[in-house]
Amino acid sequence: MKEHKRAMREYYAKRVRCYKEAYSGERAKGVLNRYYQLGWFPLRSIFRDTMQYLADSTPQRVLDIGCGTGVYTAALAAQGFAVTGLDSCKEMVEATENLLAQSGLNDRAEAVVADYLEWSREEREDYDIALAIGVMDCVDDAGAYLASFRHIAREVIVTFPVKSMFSFITDFTY
Repeated sequence: MKEHKRAMREYYAKRVRCYKEAYSGERAKGVLNRYYQLGWFPLRSIFRDTMQYLADSTPQRVLDIGCGTGVYTAALAAQGFAVTGLDSCKEMVEATENLLAQSGLNDRAEAVVADYLEWSREEREDYDIALAIGVMDCVDDAGAYLASFRHIAREVIVTFPVKSMFSFITDFTY
């Protein structure tokens, strides 16, 4: 299990640029950047749908589990939510902190390097909403994550991986 967590952190540490480009609304320059934007288009679709769902919500406390480069963290902070972004990958948290600083949102959001399951055992703050977008795609013990959500937030927005004929590519990469 520890080996899996280490491998996942290494995987995501190498892909900070991928995620920045995938969520970027700017016109991609270069073949690799276009690949990230075109090939990873479902990320932007999920982001759009999540933001639409939360658009009419009263600003609340949000936990962004697996915050990655901070796209959700920053967008929700800009809407007035108090957000804690949490990721086990230091490089992703650094990207989140940079985005928050560039956006002037450090006063509404924070980014924390931590393993969610370990953190959730110690953390007893109540959040109104928890996001777990893309998290279930790469966890060892989905049951432990699902059980922990009850103790963290009133409402959880979570995505689950879709098995397809290309799943072996994802499995191989991880």
